[in-house]
Amino acid sequence: MSERLRLDTQGRLTLWALATTAYLALLPLWLPALTAGFDDQGLIIRAAVAIAAIAPAGLLMGFGFPTGMRLINAQDQRPTPWFWGPNGAAGVLASGLAVALSMTFGIGVTLVAGAACYLLLIPAARVIGFPTAED
Repeated sequence: MSERLRLDTQGRLTLWALATTAYLALLPLWLPALTAGFDDQGLIIRAAVAIAAIAPAGLLMGFGFPTGMRLINAQDQRPTPWFWGPNGAAGVLASGLAVALSMTFGIGVTLVAGAACYLLLIPAARVIGFPTAED
């Protein structure tokens, strides 16, 4: 999907980062009520509700790495393979940190912390030279 809907301008990147931030930050406000409303349903229905609630977050979050790889490729293709390592390491470390944060402060705090990280991509993209032309 990131190949078809490219974040190739600062405006698109900003819109994506804001949408991802909003979805993650608002998830703790409505997800508990949604899941509670389906407590008495069967496993298939509860699984479908969980997938429907989580899929948009997964789709939105999935744009970051391919966009970053395209940005790096446009500047210099030589370090591109190297970025797979830090991405994998960050994913492993972040998942452990997310579990620790959730156990200590709750899933809502973890989601808001993740949302803040996506929001920080906007100034980071400006610093590393993301295109600034608007749509």
